[in-house]
Amino acid sequence: MGKSTHPLSLGARPSALWLLAAIAVVLTALTLLWPRPTGGPTPQGPMGGSAPQITTGESEGTAAGYQSAVEELMLVLAKARADPNGVQLLGDVDLSRALAFSAEVLNETALSINGSVYRYAIVRARGPGLEFEPREVEAGGISVAALPAEGTATYTGGRPYRYSIRYGGREHNITLWDIPFTAAGFKATVNTGEVGGDLYWAEITAGSEEIWLVLGR
Repeated sequence: MGKSTHPLSLGARPSALWLLAAIAVVLTALTLLWPRPTGGPTPQGPMGGSAPQITTGESEGTAAGYQSAVEELMLVLAKARADPNGVQLLGDVDLSRALAFSAEVLNETALSINGSVYRYAIVRARGPGLEFEPREVEAGGISVAALPAEGTATYTGGRPYRYSIRYGGREHNITLWDIPFTAAGFKATVNTGEVGGDLYWAEITAGSEEIWLVLGR
């Protein structure tokens, strides 16, 4: 009987093993040489949005300051909710009421008001040990930049703060007022208004604590 020439015979095995070894070497080399991405991942905020971006101003306009402002927002809303009869509602009263009594902070860029999700950016926050007032802030797709004061005009009873807002492909300019006596006689005050379209502003105070927001739907 002659030798078998079947491909799985003993005589054919060394060639097959060498072929498999060569393929393994090539695959290993390709794996080692394949280009890898450099740098870490882009920080992502909750719900897939970019994490808040802050440009430092004269006050604590930092990422840590923004996180403290978010915590202050939650605290101020809790104080307002603790005593509904002590809350003064101004501006768009329906929105002010909904913000005061139904708002839930979902994360650093979004909150829920009456079950509807709003994007938000904090543009000013004051409280014990906190003075957050960035030159620019971008959160939840809302970009806000503080504008310089107009001339040297002075105003009785308050100070104007001007902002440029970009949201949804549109740009708006608004003026918010720091009026200390607004909350006199109330434990908290919620003042809101429409900027334009699906964009709103809000000022919330509770004692010495104060939060200014820009809200987008």
